[in-house]
Formats: sequence, structure tokens, C-alpha cells
Amino acid sequence: SDRLTVKVGSDIDIQGSNPTGQQTPLIGNVSLEYKLSEDGRYILRGFRRNEFENVVDGQTIVSGIALIFTLEFNEFSEMWDALFKKQQEENDEEDENQDKKEASKNKNATIEETKKQENKN
Repeated sequence: SDRLTVKVGSDIDIQGSNPTGQQTPLIGNVSLEYKLSEDGRYILRGFRRNEFENVVDGQTIVSGIALIFTLEFNEFSEMWDALFKKQQEENDEEDENQDKKEASKNKNATIEETKKQENKN
């Protein structure tokens, strides 16, 4: 599947960039990316990276996980419109569902009242 991307590698030290004399591991940096959506808008990334901080801290290993959201736009107004339009559509859909539930409750209440009145007669 094209959804999973694996990146493995390491930085190559140039002379004098690693003052402690430690060797950099051949396969030090690993990154896994998984596209949660087919269009690549949502990506989940996990990583492990070797970094040289300074003489005191030395070599450190940084690892983590990230959720990435990607949105393409040509102008900022397009970005805001896309973000808020989706939110507005969700709100409208929730309102519509709520209206349908209320209409159904009112209809059921009317039917029950009609049955009660018929039973009285």
C-alpha cells in the first residue's frame, strides 16, 4: 500500500562536527509515516532520531509521535473558509438531526394524545 512510508538513515559527520569522538550509528534515524486518509490530508508519524546536543549532554535520542494535518491553499482566506466551512457543515448537520428528533417526538406525543382522547370517548 502507498499509505506507509519508512525512512531510515543517519547524518554523516564532517570533520570536527562531533567533538566527543563518538561514531554516529549507521542506522540511527528511523521515521514511519502512515496516511490516515487516502488523499494524505491526515498523517500519523512516529520517529526516533539521534542528535548531538553539546559537549555536556552529548548524544541524545529523541523519539516521538505526531499527527499531521495538511491543507493546500493559495490565499489565507481560502484556508479559513475551508476550515470554518467544514465546521459550519457539521454544525448544520447536527442542527438538522436535532430538528428531526424533535419533530419525531412531537409526532409521537400527538399520536399518544389522540389515542388517549379516543380511549376516553
